[in-house]
Amino acid sequence: MEVSIRRDKDAVTLVVQGEVDFSNASQLEREIACQVSPTVELDLKLLEFLDSSGAGAIVRAAARLFSRGQVLRLASVPPEIKESLDLIGVFTVLETMERKARERKEESGGDQ
Repeated sequence: MEVSIRRDKDAVTLVVQGEVDFSNASQLEREIACQVSPTVELDLKLLEFLDSSGAGAIVRAAARLFSRGQVLRLASVPPEIKESLDLIGVFTVLETMERKARERKEESGGDQ
């Protein structure tokens, strides 16, 4: 697995390439969780394989970001990986976190 990083004003994009499995899922989780931008996007267009360890790492990292008022989004997910993530509910979890983060921001007057 290789991760390259693109930074914009209000977001950071992590482009993940190769395979994410039990041998490197924790590395991906740390890479996601250490980002400080309000929005962290995972661009998965070059991802070839993702097992349940990788999916778990994404959800755990998203929860850590959410606890700090940040949002994780997935982009350019290959169809076979998208199907697996959809089946186990990853998109639903991420959408719920993003909605709750928006609600929290609105309730606090947009200070977060």
